[in-house]
Amino acid sequence: MKNEEGRRKKEEGRRKKEEGRRKNEEGRRKKEEGRRKKEEGRRKKEEGRRKKEEGRRKKEEGRRKKEEWKILNSKF
Repeated sequence: MKNEEGRRKKEEGRRKKEEGRRKNEEGRRKKEEGRRKKEEGRRKKEEGRRKKEEGRRKKEEGRRKKEEWKILNSKF
């Protein structure tokens, strides 16, 4: 009887350890996934800012050129 009970307890301990390892791994995976998503969001946000700035720059450049042409054409 004692041997059987000891084996059962050992097996239960192993099972609990394995379950703990599995939960830890799952937690790590979720954490890493969250970090990845956050970083992806930051990257997209920065890309949007960059595109917006580029658009503003082009628009301003177009206005400047238009002004230059107006000045050049008004002289003739």
